[in-house]
Amino acid sequence: MQRLLLFLLCVLTARFSMAEDAEATRIRRQISSLPMNEKVTLNDDKWRKILTPAQFTVLRRAGTEPPYKNEYWNNHEKGIYLCAACGNKLFASDTKFESGTGWPSFYAPLATDKVILTTDTSHGMTRDAVQCAR
Repeated sequence: MQRLLLFLLCVLTARFSMAEDAEATRIRRQISSLPMNEKVTLNDDKWRKILTPAQFTVLRRAGTEPPYKNEYWNNHEKGIYLCAACGNKLFASDTKFESGTGWPSFYAPLATDKVILTTDTSHGMTRDAVQCAR
C-alpha cells in the first residue's frame, strides 16, 4: 500500500508539474508575441510561473541579488544582456565595466527607450537603478 501511495504521489506531482510547465510555456509565448515596445502586464501569479524565486524577488519586488555572488557580475563573454522577464535586449557586453560593487554595471543601454532609470536609496546608499522599460 505504501508503494502504491508513493507511486500515486509521484504521478500526481509529475502531472501537476507538466500542467505548470504548459502554463509557463503559454505565458512565455504570450510575452514573446508582443511587440518589443509594448509593456508586459501580468499578475504576480503568472510572473511566479515563469520566473525563478530569485528572479521574482529582484524583478517584481525590487530585491537585490547578493553582491559578488550573482551570475553576471564577473562575466566577460561577448554578447547582449536580456531582461530575464521579457527578453528585451538591454545592454551590450562592450558597455559593461568593473564598478567594484559586485553587480554587473553598464555605462549605456542599447537604446534609451529600453530602460527606465530610478534612484535607489536602500541599504544606506544612493544608486541609479535600471529597470527594463517593458
